[in-house]
Amino acid sequence: MTLSIAFFISDLTVGGAQIQTIALVRRLKANGHDVRLIVHHAHHAEGLVDADLLAITTFLGGFRMRNPLGWLRAWRAIRRHKPEFVVAVNTVPTIVAALGKTLGRFPGRLMSVFHTTAVVGGRENVEFKLFRLAVRAVNCLVYVSANQRRHWEARKLSPQRSAVILNGVDVTHFAREHVLMGNAEAKRALGLDADDYVVGISAALRPEKNHEQLVDAIVALRRAGVPATALIVGDGSQRSAITDRAHTLGVTSHVVLAGEQKDVRPFLAAMDVGVLCSTAVETLSLAALESMSMGVPMVLSDIGGASEIVTTGVNGYLFPVGQTDVLVARLLELGDRAVRIRMSGAAIETARSHFSAGRMVSAYEHLFDELQCGSVSS
Repeated sequence: MTLSIAFFISDLTVGGAQIQTIALVRRLKANGHDVRLIVHHAHHAEGLVDADLLAITTFLGGFRMRNPLGWLRAWRAIRRHKPEFVVAVNTVPTIVAALGKTLGRFPGRLMSVFHTTAVVGGRENVEFKLFRLAVRAVNCLVYVSANQRRHWEARKLSPQRSAVILNGVDVTHFAREHVLMGNAEAKRALGLDADDYVVGISAALRPEKNHEQLVDAIVALRRAGVPATALIVGDGSQRSAITDRAHTLGVTSHVVLAGEQKDVRPFLAAMDVGVLCSTAVETLSLAALESMSMGVPMVLSDIGGASEIVTTGVNGYLFPVGQTDVLVARLLELGDRAVRIRMSGAAIETARSHFSAGRMVSAYEHLFDELQCGSVSS
């Protein structure tokens, strides 16, 4: 059944919500649906957005939450496409869309996809209070992890209906056989030795990602006689803090900052193990899933949906947030090549069986069908 669907999102910069939304839009369109994108801010990342996507995108130019003229522009853009479904991504689009829906400004059912487990203070706390009210008007609130749903249900977030649809990645694109170099060759391309134990992290350089903890772990591993090197893919505000930490601890030559990459696969291929040291807002990591699809075992701080991705001792390890000694112990265990090979295969199997983009899109299509059949009133 062909559907008309309008996605409403704040921006198209690099982030988990944006990457997942774009993947959904592309695949739903490829499946024959009439899909449109409505974007609050004009900001977009060149690596994410191409001419085909721009052709179905309406940029609103941004608006202030207190300015009703901005809301009207959003409602008009949605109404122009006469969608059967409006999919609002995260808080501001959900607030604006829910108000428009309540006032009868556009047709169709309203779905909200929610990507976070964090709310901070100040203006954003007021925004979240409005979001609490808005979700009562949506036909379904979609969480991207089961742990996330439990988190918000315990905090009395009360939509008419909720569903969990796990994030997914293109497991064919992120497959070792599609990268034209093996692990040793990928290391050499980065100026590393084939025997280096490369511990990688692919994440924006933001405070909550806690990259400095990986630098501390590299110090501990090298003191234990392991030729460990950190490979950090991404960019952001914490770059100088990371380089300063590496310099202070004397491991500058063993910390490679590769910057933001359009294609991360050659860098993932160079990693023996992947880590995420996040302390907050790691709902269900796409970066972890991409790495696992490439056969990279992951060591994740036990936060958000990490326990839904990694089974300790099977396809990687979990460690308590902030506990560097446990992180180091897990990395020492994965220093055994036989252990890595076993967990590498399990990581690939996990990604392909449970976290493929195809599986994610099918789940959304099934939910659209359920809502259209009248399981939930519009």
